[in-house]
Amino acid sequence: MMKSGREGLAMLLVLEFLAILMIGSTTFYSLLHIALSQAHAREESRTCLNIAEAGLDKALAELQRDASAYHGEHETVLGNGRFTVEVKPLERLSYRVTSTGLLGDGGFVRKQARIVADVSLAAKGRVDVLRWSEGRS
Repeated sequence: MMKSGREGLAMLLVLEFLAILMIGSTTFYSLLHIALSQAHAREESRTCLNIAEAGLDKALAELQRDASAYHGEHETVLGNGRFTVEVKPLERLSYRVTSTGLLGDGGFVRKQARIVADVSLAAKGRVDVLRWSEGRS
């Protein structure tokens, strides 16, 4: 028995509807994946910057305690990441503090943020920030 043309047309319409539904759901999934990836990257960048800032805060505290004894530290673990701090004297009681926050596993670095601050130690333990710059990669 031969099927009528209407039954064949109905089958084509159903297949067309399913194809459109599949394309729409694939597009939705792709856009969702991109949005989630971007959100994750922003979160990691912010975390990395926070780690760098924590390294800077520690360096300032150490400079206030004993500026002549503190020259920085290398790959200090903090939370999910680590930071490296370099301290270079500029003028009398002024220093350039560079703090780099890193996120990654082992030798692999996923994200990196750097803060460079020129600071001056003032009377009574006060720290004046002369210049501050941030960078991410």
